[in-house]
Amino acid sequence: MSSSAFRPESLARQVAERHAIAAHPPSRRTLLDRLPKQEAALRAAYRYFLEATEAQVVTSYAAEWLLDNFYVLEQALREVRQDMPLHYYRQLPKLGTSPWEGYPRVYAVARELIAYSEHRLDIDQVTRFVRAYQQVAPLTIGELWALPTMLRLAVLENLAQAVTRLIRQPYEGEELSTAQPVPCELADEMVVANCILSLRMLAAEDWNKFFESVSLVEQVLRGDPAGIYARMDFETRNRYRGVVESLALALGRDEEEIAREAIRLAEEAQSTTHQSTTYQSTNYQPSNRTAHVGFYLIDKGRAQLEARLGYRPPLRERLSRWLLDHPTLVYLGSITL
Repeated sequence: MSSSAFRPESLARQVAERHAIAAHPPSRRTLLDRLPKQEAALRAAYRYFLEATEAQVVTSYAAEWLLDNFYVLEQALREVRQDMPLHYYRQLPKLGTSPWEGYPRVYAVARELIAYSEHRLDIDQVTRFVRAYQQVAPLTIGELWALPTMLRLAVLENLAQAVTRLIRQPYEGEELSTAQPVPCELADEMVVANCILSLRMLAAEDWNKFFESVSLVEQVLRGDPAGIYARMDFETRNRYRGVVESLALALGRDEEEIAREAIRLAEEAQSTTHQSTTYQSTNYQPSNRTAHVGFYLIDKGRAQLEARLGYRPPLRERLSRWLLDHPTLVYLGSITL
């Protein structure tokens, strides 16, 4: 039975149950190393179809799609290179289970999504799949941000395979593609069309909105007792989430756990403030600063959160914070020296 026979939620939960993160993943060539081969295959197909068209040779349905939309492919290649630097790729959790052992878990998720949709991605299906997957295995902040890039990588891989079959040329990527083949019921011409439509969708989608709609850390932080977090702009919320991500990486703990601890500190502060003001004048208006989750992520309450988590910043980070906390002393001291 093909994956398309399942609802995306059912398939996502089954996939999540099969996936296991490797503590020490085997060494693999990165998926980014495949980009030059993909680009070469796509450009070769473009030249082949262009020459056939100029010679007034009857070309296929796929040729029209490729010639009319080659700029979409070029844009996708640029975006992959810009959005997935090597250090980011290396931080992504890798699978310890076949067929994707040693590859990023989020890439395996992307391949499952593409196989399910028969190469025609739809943002509603992607959202439903990711939410259901996370009911079994939460994805990290980094993985959620990497998903659009991994979808592009997987689409480009399948597109390169399809066009090389159409022009009857070998493609130097079959060792990876055998892990999950293209659905056999689709003709290559339809694969090309669907892949290009998927790349268009990926380019047009608001991924900031998508991220916040599926992020489990976002859901936790929106429980801010002060009610401030949800009213902040996206850049500020992203800064808060970045602190959660960095602490989780440093401690080797779940991001949701870090976020919940910050929320608990804010709730405790709110409760303490409320109790201390019941005996004071009704004209007294207590500040809700310490009841805001941001106080423990980017403000003076950060030390409380780190102590609660058992985290001791390295010397270099402590020195950097001291310098930032004493700008006047640093400025005047440097002048004096």
